[in-house]
Amino acid sequence: RSSASPRDDPKHDGVRKHDAQRQRQTAALAALRSHRDACASAGVGGWDLFERMATLSLSHRTESSQNRCRTCWHDAATGCICGRVPILRKEDLPPRGQLRVKLTVLMHHKEYLCAGNTAKLLLSMLPNGWAELYVFGREGDLDSLIEDIRTDDRLSRRTMTLWPGEEACTVREFLNDASSRVSSGLPSVNDDDCGVDKEYGEGRKNGLTLRVVVLDGTYSNAKHMAKALRKRLGECAPRNVALHPSSASVFRRAQKSYGTAMTKGLRNNSKSASRALRVSTAEAVAQLLVELGGKESVRDSIVAAVMVNNEVLCNHQDEPSESNLKQNPVASL
Repeated sequence: RSSASPRDDPKHDGVRKHDAQRQRQTAALAALRSHRDACASAGVGGWDLFERMATLSLSHRTESSQNRCRTCWHDAATGCICGRVPILRKEDLPPRGQLRVKLTVLMHHKEYLCAGNTAKLLLSMLPNGWAELYVFGREGDLDSLIEDIRTDDRLSRRTMTLWPGEEACTVREFLNDASSRVSSGLPSVNDDDCGVDKEYGEGRKNGLTLRVVVLDGTYSNAKHMAKALRKRLGECAPRNVALHPSSASVFRRAQKSYGTAMTKGLRNNSKSASRALRVSTAEAVAQLLVELGGKESVRDSIVAAVMVNNEVLCNHQDEPSESNLKQNPVASL
């Protein structure tokens, strides 16, 4: 007979951790409901209520995630992938001149600290100064982003939103747009070359920046963020740019959610076909960077990082996630 106590059993330890996490989730949910009712009684509603609730939810999630690596959001002791995720070389990124790309990630609050999120990979892989994070729902973040976009009258003409929304254009069309090219110095492109590896005209001389607003969240949440940007910015809202991936996503969430659409939709060119070819945020940005003149190795490195993240997720798939709270009061706002 084994003399080991049941408490020493790894499975028993896992159950205890799972139960403790569930208890924290229940307490957090009760606090959110209480806060929502108090705000409603005080006459707080609309966007203000959404921000207050989302910020409180983020606070609870941060408090309950002390064991997670602050960079990769996996368990720091058993699942950290930071040592396996490389930093991309500046010389491989687009473009190789003074006209530079800056990623502005607008992450839905439900994605923050979620181990399965892929935008976090971009924040750690890109060199310093190439990416910044705003959390949609965290108090003040959207206001700061709006102010950044409005700082210069012409900034919106040098800004694109990576989102396949209404009247979205291709990367090629965005770069060839006359108003964008004249006012911002962006290079034009044609069918024979990508343009960004050659001359940049005034953009190269002036060292201009192309800001790419990346909406990070589920499709419905990203759609909500895109709508909020259009509402707040009006005519200054950046132009939507859509990518057209030719291969299926390697992202674990996409593989699980879009599997049926992939098998049925691609054969008959139905609406589910485009759904099947949705890709993760990291994969979309990887494709964009290549289309803007980055090396193929950039895309390969980012996709490899997504697969590393998948691997760790599979190894810890039984761990509960704070981002998946059922009946979360914030979800209905």
